[in-house]
Amino acid sequence: MKASTKIRGLAFAGAAFLAPSAASAAAPPPCMPAVVAPATSAIPVNLPGFAYTALKATTQDIHLYDAATRQELPVRLEPSAGVMKMTPQDPLVVGTRYRIESKPFCSYSAVPAQEPFEFVAAAAAPIPTTVGTLRGAPTVKVEDRGTAKLIVNASYELTDEMKPWATVYQLLVVVDGRPIATKTTFSSPLASADLSATGWCDETNAGTATHTIQLRARLPFSPDIDSATTTATFDCPAPKIAKPPAPTIAPGATPPPGAPAQPASSSGGGCSAAHTPTHAAFVPALALALAAGAFARRTARRSKGGS
Repeated sequence: MKASTKIRGLAFAGAAFLAPSAASAAAPPPCMPAVVAPATSAIPVNLPGFAYTALKATTQDIHLYDAATRQELPVRLEPSAGVMKMTPQDPLVVGTRYRIESKPFCSYSAVPAQEPFEFVAAAAAPIPTTVGTLRGAPTVKVEDRGTAKLIVNASYELTDEMKPWATVYQLLVVVDGRPIATKTTFSSPLASADLSATGWCDETNAGTATHTIQLRARLPFSPDIDSATTTATFDCPAPKIAKPPAPTIAPGATPPPGAPAQPASSSGGGCSAAHTPTHAAFVPALALALAAGAFARRTARRSKGGS
């Protein structure tokens, strides 16, 4: 018997021996790891604050260090705008490298937890009020395979006031008033941004062939900044999902197997069972974007290291 076969056999035997009972073996429900934003390499010292998506976090769950000395620096943590706002108790020092470590509050997720990250404190710069100007015309491609995928590519010249903040803000392409998943590539030196965005067509934008496109810059604890809108003409069909008609059942008849149960009628002093709405847990979109970005950066580093 080959060694690899023996190892696999021992692994299966060990798994069977160590397996918990059925009641305790159930996996925990999937969750989204908490993240800190912004998480970029250079951040102006007058950043309004870091957003931490762990709503039950305390100052024991997020840590700010001087990266050179490993000295921990005191921070404040308070709820704000649907997340936790972390700010250093003492002002950041220009040119100093800092490190942030945080607890993900999630042990069962397909998305990897955010790794500790470092940044250099950059000189203070006014919070921008404009983002940029469209360069050329955006290109739009719709791939309709029953559910229509929308792909938008656009390039923007950044305003001077946005340039010190460009990598700190989250840049999003907005189609018909709704932001869609966006990947950004900056020019060097930092003067423009090329954006590739992907979304999906639905009933809200299927009724017209004229659509609006704009750029939105988003930073925690600051107002969103929108560029001027531009119009584009394209068809964005709603998903083609066929729904079978519900069977009609005569009063008193027995429903066929698989037919939906008929609603109970209320009478006298009784009441029928009411539908209970499901309240989803609050998970900001920003968390997903950052977690996906962290996963992409980790994959890129591993690929580069293995080449």
